[in-house]
Amino acid sequence: MSPDAPIDAVLVPQGMEARAVRRGLRRAGAPQPTLVALPMGPSATAACLGQWLQQRAFWHPPRCLLLGLAGSLSDRYRVGDLAVCATGYCRCDPDGERQASYDRALTAWLQQRLGARAGVARALTHDRLVASAARKRELARAYCSDVVEMEGCAALQALGAGGARLAMLRTIGDGCDHDLPDLSPALGADGSLRSLPLAGCLLCQPIRAGRLVRGSLRGVRVLERAVAYLFSGAAG
Repeated sequence: MSPDAPIDAVLVPQGMEARAVRRGLRRAGAPQPTLVALPMGPSATAACLGQWLQQRAFWHPPRCLLLGLAGSLSDRYRVGDLAVCATGYCRCDPDGERQASYDRALTAWLQQRLGARAGVARALTHDRLVASAARKRELARAYCSDVVEMEGCAALQALGAGGARLAMLRTIGDGCDHDLPDLSPALGADGSLRSLPLAGCLLCQPIRAGRLVRGSLRGVRVLERAVAYLFSGAAG
């Protein structure tokens, strides 16, 4: 890895987000951290990371960075913005809702490295895809959160049980002021998006689908550049 990057592994949802992170790491050059592609959603993420920790031998507790897209719950964050998630709130814990904090030292490294390129956010980990702008407003009020994602708290809990440390950086892929297509029917129990149901969801709502695609593509481009910058100092 880059000598300035105290990260042993980057964790990122599988698919285009993982591909963007791989491209960013290749641009950074030099030995880079391990990349772990995650399924979508808290349950599948926890199972994946539990298995990963069991299969790996570490000389010290692994220092991990969770990357990926997120939805905005606040006017502060628009499509393409970067958010360093210092704290979070879990709506997916079987033991009930709870607050969580990401590793302070790794979070401070992210803040120092990115500076004004990224804001500091409070993240809400949700067990469902949030497509409605009205629902986003409800969640923002209820949990005082800036962004919503699906893996953070589950990763924090799974890695913490194995002694690992975690920070989280998200790129905004959808704003808080427009509805998106509801992709919930396409999300499988294993955390994968099923192709045929996904196509059906997008075709039934073409305007919303176009908004989702444009935002996601912009988000992953920013994510790729951020990864290249974090691990080499040159975003290109």
